[in-house]
Amino acid sequence: MGCYTPADITENQKKLLDKYNQHMSDIFQHLKPDFKGIFASNIIFTDNDIYTFELNMRPGITEFETLVEHMNCDILELFYNIAHGQVSKTKIKYKKGYTGCVVVVNKDIAKRKETLEKVSKKELFPDNIPENIKINYNFNTDRNNVIINKSNKIFSLIVTNKSKTFTNIYDYIKLIKYRDKYYRNDIGTEYEQR
Repeated sequence: MGCYTPADITENQKKLLDKYNQHMSDIFQHLKPDFKGIFASNIIFTDNDIYTFELNMRPGITEFETLVEHMNCDILELFYNIAHGQVSKTKIKYKKGYTGCVVVVNKDIAKRKETLEKVSKKELFPDNIPENIKINYNFNTDRNNVIINKSNKIFSLIVTNKSKTFTNIYDYIKLIKYRDKYYRNDIGTEYEQR
């Protein structure tokens, strides 16, 4: 699991995306749902159409993690304005370059069994975390250990950079001593070679 922002799309895909966005806007205006928030529309392009893969409203999803990191605005102000129906008051700009994310999980994640494991912080966090890497995690910690859930992600590693974003992430992952770490090693590699 992982992703990068912004996506590199063709002119034809841009036209399809504009049409798709208008269609989604029309649906929301017609249904008038009691919803204030952000949702991610994960899509699949074909040669002449777009298909919705999923709609996701969790800010902790990987795609949202890269988007938020790539945005150059006050995130708390953005959420406040969304909650009060005033999203246009937040001026959103984006950082140059692109933002990449790779998710590290336990190798047994596919078993979907809720199993907690105590792991030494030294196994998960090498001594020298580069300044350009942000680590998002959701587990309990004490002075020396963390409790991870084997059926969920351990953490996301995020970098906003002009170049070698994923090289930096993968170099850091190699330093992690946790023996049961698992991650995709092909996220963004083709994009970085362009």
